[in-house]
Amino acid sequence: MTKVQRIEIALDDLIRYCSLMSAGKLIGGLLHNLNGPLHTLGIEIDVLNHVVLKSQADKPDFLENLATRFSRMEEEFETINRMIRSVAERVESGALSCSYLDLNYFIREELEFLKANLYFKHQVETIVELSDEVRPMKELPAGTHLALRLLLHGMVELTEASGCKQFNVRTSLENGHPALHLGISPYKDMGPLFSLISLEPASETVTLEGENLGMSLAVLLLKSAGAKMRCEKNQDTAWLSTLLSFSSPS
Repeated sequence: MTKVQRIEIALDDLIRYCSLMSAGKLIGGLLHNLNGPLHTLGIEIDVLNHVVLKSQADKPDFLENLATRFSRMEEEFETINRMIRSVAERVESGALSCSYLDLNYFIREELEFLKANLYFKHQVETIVELSDEVRPMKELPAGTHLALRLLLHGMVELTEASGCKQFNVRTSLENGHPALHLGISPYKDMGPLFSLISLEPASETVTLEGENLGMSLAVLLLKSAGAKMRCEKNQDTAWLSTLLSFSSPS
């Protein structure tokens, strides 16, 4: 399959994506400056925990309540640390250069970031089923991580735009290849999804525009690499499935 050599993008969409790229660069600098304060804060939490528990040893009810609160603080602190490390790795390695993918780990990590979307966090029930049969992949085509990330985030945006209340993420092994299945419900009009996956990277120039620009780019990147995509409706759930049957990167 011929790879796309040129993409034409609407000016408004280009401005929007360049704005996001600029914000991303600022976030990269912010992350490096957060490491020091977070490390100090973690040490102070441990010291405070030790001092308070020692000084209030004769108050078991108070200690139990306080221990629960300290445990919750430590969990939230570790979540922030983990997300910062993940974003820092992306900034340092770049979106196109990573040649290793543990799909299940990738999904878990991305879902942590999606909690920043308040609609997704509070209004949507997320159902995750990750198959143990799916093994890490190596020698990936350029842009694989970016494409999967755009696809996942694009489906979340579609969930919100359509007022859906359930988001399904599954991984499986099909014909020896990992597959990612994203389902949203209740979903009525399948037209946009069918139109989206009908894009083919067969011509050298492709024009991308509209709200689904990110997902369109993901489809082109994945199909150019040899992935197979399909969408179907099961009762009131719309499924977008991607079979990662990649050809060897050139």
